[in-house]
Amino acid sequence: MAKPLNLINANGKDLSIFQGATFQRQFMYSGDASLATPRGQIRNKLPADNGLLLAEFSFITPIVYNLATKTSVIIAQLSATITQSLPATDYQGNGKATQSNCFVYDIELEFSSGIVEKVVTTSLVQVTPEVTIPII
Repeated sequence: MAKPLNLINANGKDLSIFQGATFQRQFMYSGDASLATPRGQIRNKLPADNGLLLAEFSFITPIVYNLATKTSVIIAQLSATITQSLPATDYQGNGKATQSNCFVYDIELEFSSGIVEKVVTTSLVQVTPEVTIPII
């Protein structure tokens, strides 16, 4: 069995996704994002390197703002159907995870003013291959 991705990023935002399993991850944003529109994508490499779009996250809305902590909770998700369609990455827990053996993603918020803020800057995604598939 492949080891899950070691969180090597300083921000701890690298993801490990299992093909065919529903994926959900919570991120914190410092500030009120309750009226912002979240968006995020997974690509096989950076757009500057002609990276192909592999998946777009959906988000649980509305985004909840906690007045006491002055933070917003952003919940990104991928359905089992979407994760099943993702190809497995070359990185499967051996050696060092890099942009050459993993996919990349980021998550951002667009506010009505037109301002776009990053919740997660470019980070890595490991996709572990599925073994059990539906028998028809």
